Amino acid sequence: MEFPLPADNGNEWPLRRAAVTLALIAEARDVIGAFDRAGLRCAALKGLSVHARGLYAGPDERPMNDVDLLVDPARCRDASDVLRDLGYRPHDRRLDDPARLRAYLRASGDLNWIHRERPWAMIDLHWNLARCDRFRGVIRLPAGEFINRSSPAP
Repeated sequence: MEFPLPADNGNEWPLRRAAVTLALIAEARDVIGAFDRAGLRCAALKGLSVHARGLYAGPDERPMNDVDLLVDPARCRDASDVLRDLGYRPHDRRLDDPARLRAYLRASGDLNWIHRERPWAMIDLHWNLARCDRFRGVIRLPAGEFINRSSPAP
């Protein structure tokens, strides 16, 4: 998807933020559609979830910088493969190495992906909502149950 953004000359900043937000919402629809075709269920988090529920009158009221999606931890590698097929790469270039990426996916709870041709298109893929070490074993937030209870993303 090509999306021309207004120039960033200071006085058009609100328009630019609204344009990025609308572009990210459209990008999210494409990613969620690809996940669906691959048999991956996901839940929208943060900005996308509040926009999907119509809690704001317009995109300028709650700007987004990326799209946050939650997937089942058992499917984070599959979701990563779908993102790569759509033209995304890990924001951290060291994770272009498949062995490093596998190790990261096992140890972490989220990974930021950026589109190779559209640098404004960023997907923050989550698979562990309580990934902080101090919460391990204390808080249990099963991603699958969260996804099942969530309303459909846009």
